[in-house]
Amino acid sequence: LTITGNSTVNGPFALGLGGGTITHNSTSQDNNIGVANVDLLLPGLGARTLTLAGADNRSKTFRFNIGDNGGPTNLVVTGSGDGNVITLSGSNTYTGTTTITRGILRLGSAGALPGGLGGTTLSTANTGGGNLVFAATGILPTNQRAVLELNATSGDFYRAVGTGFDQVSWTGHGGFSVSDGTVRTVDLGGSGAQLTWGSGGFVPAGSALQFGQSASNVGFNGTVDFKNDIALGGAVRTIDVANGALAQDAILSGNITATAGGALTKQGLGALRLNGTNNTGAFTVNVTGGMLYFEDPSAVLGASGTITVTATSTVPAAIGLGGSTNPITDLGSRLASASNGAFALDVNSSDSLDFSTGNVTNMRLAAFNPANTAVYYTGTITPSSATYRFGGIQSGTGANSPSTTLVLNKQNALTGASSVNLAPGNLTL
Repeated sequence: LTITGNSTVNGPFALGLGGGTITHNSTSQDNNIGVANVDLLLPGLGARTLTLAGADNRSKTFRFNIGDNGGPTNLVVTGSGDGNVITLSGSNTYTGTTTITRGILRLGSAGALPGGLGGTTLSTANTGGGNLVFAATGILPTNQRAVLELNATSGDFYRAVGTGFDQVSWTGHGGFSVSDGTVRTVDLGGSGAQLTWGSGGFVPAGSALQFGQSASNVGFNGTVDFKNDIALGGAVRTIDVANGALAQDAILSGNITATAGGALTKQGLGALRLNGTNNTGAFTVNVTGGMLYFEDPSAVLGASGTITVTATSTVPAAIGLGGSTNPITDLGSRLASASNGAFALDVNSSDSLDFSTGNVTNMRLAAFNPANTAVYYTGTITPSSATYRFGGIQSGTGANSPSTTLVLNKQNALTGASSVNLAPGNLTL
């Protein structure tokens, strides 16, 4: 069934053993499908699959209750773009898998996802749910997104990783976002246990762990706090963070480790904060977009290895170290000479910053801190090639969204140079 107009469709609907797809592709407004507190009809005994497909940057709410009849009902969430939102508002009891192949699954009621979000041992006898699967496709870095949105209705997420009943698994790209302006916990298994990339149902090789959602009309304004330790192994792994309305979009609170050849790429315009103890071994780090913020020196990835910060004219990229008044001294030795992003101060500084030599000549000065408070700089800057470079921090999405302001609080701060180069971000003279 394909619905093209801006209409609410009440049904009734029946899903036979051959399964079916409901597509609502109107892009001009949000719409409802079905009637609240009414069951989806399931003629015949056996398994079946319901596919719900929406329109990019719109929310389509499916209000029927979804259950089983003689076999598990499976649900697939998809759509025409990464900003497609499918909202489940019924009291659902189906026991098949829930698979997100593209877009955002929003939980609009406490019983929207059978089996809940973890923390309780369930079985088929007490209406537990099947496996939740993240299955977005696409080759990095131009991949699609598959996101479970957490909010006040859903609460935090504690399902264990695995392919079994009431667990969560990845067969492609996928992850989590928050939409209620709070910090929501994702603790897979509930104890902060270490997860191994590419093993046991966790993110497979070549796929990204994703945070945040890219939807202009249904944007997100919260922070995901991911509690688990992560073992990256000996390959390049990617964390993709979309940009939301808060200063920080995702936090990795666990420890991150890697073996020989292991590396982390941070992509996406959002801000990722690392809080764990990560400063062991050799570690290659690539920042190709957004903000990578280390809470303190122990959170810096690896004791050695290069950090490359690559910005473009449309995608700023930056790194920052909590409490550092001189990021050139504290991070510059790890920086690859090809880096052209920004160093972000998070506290006031009066240190002299010399961008004229070494591997920092293409870097900028900006400001970022999770509290989004202004940062005052009163030191002396030695520019590279007679050009002061400032900015390089992506502002949050939406009206009045945050971007930490760098204040040059010194008279005649810009002297002896022929030009000033500004990139995105807030600068006050």
